[in-house]
Amino acid sequence: MKSLKALFLVAVLGVLSCAGIPKPETPQDTLVVGSFVLDFPDGFFDDPPRAITSGIELTITNTTKDSSFSVRTGPNGYYSFLSNGSDSFSLTSFFYEEKTLSSRRATIHGTLDMPFETNAGQVRYVGKVTVIYQRPQRTYKNTGDRTIYWAFEPSVSSANCRDEMIEYIKSMDPECEWLSRDVDEQILGY
Repeated sequence: MKSLKALFLVAVLGVLSCAGIPKPETPQDTLVVGSFVLDFPDGFFDDPPRAITSGIELTITNTTKDSSFSVRTGPNGYYSFLSNGSDSFSLTSFFYEEKTLSSRRATIHGTLDMPFETNAGQVRYVGKVTVIYQRPQRTYKNTGDRTIYWAFEPSVSSANCRDEMIEYIKSMDPECEWLSRDVDEQILGY
């Protein structure tokens, strides 16, 4: 019975580990991959400093087709999606919500305008975007519903972490077809 449970667990983990990288449907398909991090070096509201990588909802706008969709970050902030290889996109917003260590609900959101293009049949790496929130200060407390607003000094940085991205894809699926394709970089930034 234990070996059956262990086999089941290995099978589930195998399926979950491959679930993050979409497979190409046509030779023209492009894999868009990047990472997104929310960093709170001076404290996450009333809680200690931390960086948030998983569970951030990103809104991507397909500027060619004038439509939008959402992707969610996974391990180490990575996200990915398929493109037909000819459309243009923009990372337009982010949203994150959780219950903090101090039992409060924290909501973080923001708008961005980070455009990028895709090329057919490649991996389009858009880099690592980090939004840094510094010097948290309470700005308003409504005692009726216990709502507290905070003011942070945000900044945005981008980095090219290509080798880490390749390792991420390998960790998700060592036999991934995308690993044999060219990687084209367009690091998001202002």
